[in-house]
Amino acid sequence: MPDGKGTPRPPIAILRFGKHRIPMTPDEAAALEGRLRAWIDARGIPYGFVRALLAGDA
Repeated sequence: MPDGKGTPRPPIAILRFGKHRIPMTPDEAAALEGRLRAWIDARGIPYGFVRALLAGDA
């Protein structure tokens, strides 16, 4: 620790699910989003609408 900053921590994305907050790496978050997108698309639901709904924009 020559610069006094310690060991660098990996970047973290937070998945919010109700009252739960689940930390994950950005790669894990992207993989989860890809699986969710495939699941939503397979059911004929517009993915953009779902994202807007979750963000509170719908």
